[in-house]
Amino acid sequence: MSADDSASAGGSRRPSSPPPPQQGGGEDSTARVVLRRGRARPLWFGHPWVYANAIDRLEGKAEPGDVVSLADHDGRFIARGLYNPRSMKRPS
Repeated sequence: MSADDSASAGGSRRPSSPPPPQQGGGEDSTARVVLRRGRARPLWFGHPWVYANAIDRLEGKAEPGDVVSLADHDGRFIARGLYNPRSMKRPS
């Protein structure tokens, strides 16, 4: 019995891969999200989220799902994350 036969005869099957993004998303962007003064501290101590009210500006262009850099108000790199302009939590 081949591997194909065992899958069709009730054997284990590999999960299918997710479909590709439909628009924009998933690109490695050069955009940078800059935080407001005093809002980076929780991130330096490991907090995983960036709330919308902590963001000062987006430098460059990013589509939903793009990977962007996150920086504090002095321009110091903090992390890379996925950009979602519709979320209350944004890239971290």
